[in-house]
Amino acid sequence: KKKLALLKAQTFDAMIIDEAHHAAASTYFKLASELGFLDDNPRKLLVGVTATAYRGDKVALGEVFDEIVFERSTMTMIRGGFLCDVRGLSVKTDADLSEVHTTGGDLDVHELALAVDTPERNAIVAGAFKSHAKNRQGVVFCVDVAHALNMAESLRASGIKAAAVYGSMPKDERREVLFDYSRGRIEALTNCNVLTEGWDAPNTSAIFLSRPTKSPVLYVQMVGRGLRLAPGKKDCLVVDFADVAGKHSLCGLATLAGLARVTFKDEKETLAEAVERMETEEIEEREQIKLRAATAELDLFERRSWDWGKQGVNFKLALPERKTAWCRVTESGYTAFVETPDGIVILSESALPLGYAMGVCEDYARRLGAARFAEKNAPWRKRPASDGQKELMTKLKIAFAPDISKGEAGRLIDARIGRPCPPPSRLSATSPLQEGGKRSGVSERFV
Repeated sequence: KKKLALLKAQTFDAMIIDEAHHAAASTYFKLASELGFLDDNPRKLLVGVTATAYRGDKVALGEVFDEIVFERSTMTMIRGGFLCDVRGLSVKTDADLSEVHTTGGDLDVHELALAVDTPERNAIVAGAFKSHAKNRQGVVFCVDVAHALNMAESLRASGIKAAAVYGSMPKDERREVLFDYSRGRIEALTNCNVLTEGWDAPNTSAIFLSRPTKSPVLYVQMVGRGLRLAPGKKDCLVVDFADVAGKHSLCGLATLAGLARVTFKDEKETLAEAVERMETEEIEEREQIKLRAATAELDLFERRSWDWGKQGVNFKLALPERKTAWCRVTESGYTAFVETPDGIVILSESALPLGYAMGVCEDYARRLGAARFAEKNAPWRKRPASDGQKELMTKLKIAFAPDISKGEAGRLIDARIGRPCPPPSRLSATSPLQEGGKRSGVSERFV
């Protein structure tokens, strides 16, 4: 109560919650409420930041936050070059999880430990580390403290410099172990629920998931420890152990990619390469297009729900009020801007990866309140085509069904007389800009 009174006395205007997926927990919720950040007070701003914007207990974060103002998937960050790529490996074991119950949305910890913390399975994990993680430093995620200690012992028995860290470990001892790991003196760290949050070691380039999980939150947190960029680091090796899952649907690299499944062509193919190949194959099958280079970018990022279309080598997104968002190709990437009846709104003055340029345009659309309008499955697209659309299609000699929808009519018209991308000469310093005419670069407002 004394601490809470001291905080209230500060009359904070802003509250920032890191690892914001915890914000719906009673402790976080009470603090935000007591400090007045859940009231309808325009003077107070509550901001949450997290890499895993969902909870295993299904409690909605909408109970705390009003809206998502900026969002990027892990896969988009990998493909944009902001996180390192992943190489996946699955190692088969004989551990049987079919009798392990589910508690709180994940495998019961006690039963899971009995199933996987065995000398035989630990030896398989240690052998996989020795065989596949040469010249890498890695983290092994375990079920409980005993599993972490046993796993470290098994790794050391295989000739690997390993140490365990756990919650009840003396702080000085744990700090020393983590320091040695950061300096490369330890090859493998084993842990139980200690290194999933709030720990940053960019030198980590191997993640061994000795603890299977049904929780997407936990899976992304564990794998995320190895995705930081570091000098000389090309990718992160993620090793899953294929236990006998039985009735359980366990998380894997498809969870990281946001897909139902991911198949690798071979051991050399990275996650980003695999996802791009699968998307390209799907596009080619759906549209019967054989020219892979011409179609690979069309739906490159996030299997997005936004209705992006391709105009030559550029990409465009229709917005309300006769506005169009564009991603224009350049020698080094894509520039993002919005064409309006009054002129051009520049969103990025420097070239960006395609997915990021699209994301910048999508953020702009969200600010306009146009996100729902621009979705592929927006309700207006399914409504009957207007008389004006039908008259125009007739004039353009476009064949159409009597019950054609607004969305399909718009696509047919756009394909015939689609607005071309504005030339670079129009993207000048004199172009009209958003909000009071102030020029807003990517770093200032949209990224």
